[in-house]
Amino acid sequence: MMAFEQNPKDWYSILGADPSANVSDLKQKYQRLILMYHPDKQSADVPAGSAEECIRKFIEVDQAWKILGNEETKKEYDLQRREEDKYNIYSPLLFKYFLAEGTISGHMLLIASAKEDPANILQPTDVFELLTSSSLTPGYAALLQFIRNIIYEEGFDGSNPQKKQKNILRLGIQNLGSPLWGDDICCTEDCDNSHGLTKFLYVLRGLLRTSLSVCVITMPTHLIQNKAVIARVTHLADTVIGLESFIGSERETNPLYKDYHGLIHIRQIPRLNNLICDESDVKDLAFKLKRKLFTIEVRELLCFSLQSRGK
Repeated sequence: MMAFEQNPKDWYSILGADPSANVSDLKQKYQRLILMYHPDKQSADVPAGSAEECIRKFIEVDQAWKILGNEETKKEYDLQRREEDKYNIYSPLLFKYFLAEGTISGHMLLIASAKEDPANILQPTDVFELLTSSSLTPGYAALLQFIRNIIYEEGFDGSNPQKKQKNILRLGIQNLGSPLWGDDICCTEDCDNSHGLTKFLYVLRGLLRTSLSVCVITMPTHLIQNKAVIARVTHLADTVIGLESFIGSERETNPLYKDYHGLIHIRQIPRLNNLICDESDVKDLAFKLKRKLFTIEVRELLCFSLQSRGK
């Protein structure tokens, strides 16, 4: 992490005044301090260090009055003291969320602040150990540790030489969120591990983005009663695809769908040069399985035949 710090001047504090003080009160405080620290008012036997300190404070008091004693510059300074929102609550949170995303993804951070020490904004820590030590089922914690070890030992993160040059680790995780992983999000709407699943995905995404790795995950979303969990999982993924099988539905016997086994819904796909994914739901794709060939086709002809029959 790199930091750039600019020590700000609180001109009200230099004058010993409250930000709500009027110009008359500010002027009185200024006149008292400017006389106190004026070089001509200092005795000749004052130590050199104390004399230099008085000169420094004399200059600061003079600068404070030049800013606060003028109506226009005072107004501009007061506006600068207020951050992006009225009570300075939400903008620092968004700022830290942005930095935290970079931390867990292993990105280099450059933080600049004129208000506080950049080193105190985001304390360095082992994010992996912090997140995997709590709110995770034993199955999730063990899986993350196993994936992390493979990435490190096989050199997918650049730590060790790869056995095969330019090799990519492909991860496949089945039925994530099911009771088989020790999760209860499929059993009740108010589950205890709803945050455990999202923490698992958050740490996993950090591992993937700091290594030559990709991952595909299947989830039984039709069994998850809490829809908020599905929304959070979607947000943590880059690409989300839903499979709607015709088995057991009226479409299975409908002659219009006789050539297909189900529909594919593209819920979310990444966009180049953009941090926000495309969330448009594409509904004109169908799939069919013949022997071992999984085919995806556009259903434009199907839509056309439906319109023709309607006429």
